[in-house]
Amino acid sequence: MKRFYGGYTMINGTCSGGIGLAIIYQCRHCRHQEARIDETVVSEEALGLQILTSDERKDIMTYDSDGNMRILITCEYCQEAMERSPELLLLTNPLQ
Repeated sequence: MKRFYGGYTMINGTCSGGIGLAIIYQCRHCRHQEARIDETVVSEEALGLQILTSDERKDIMTYDSDGNMRILITCEYCQEAMERSPELLLLTNPLQ
């Protein structure tokens, strides 16, 4: 099982260090922070990340300079805006 520790991944009991890690769910369009999890140990299974392909991971998961994991999502406001105006999907940063 993989677990995240302070920006590092622990696999089968091996970890290369770290203290803690915040997991931040942020809208990829408006950059609003939707949620933050401040846990020292969080499993991929608890977050549902184990079902993602490597390409999906690259698309939605990033790390900031503090070692926090950012998971890019689409917030409800942006989802509704894009459903009302689908042409927004053609823009690089439609709601920033």
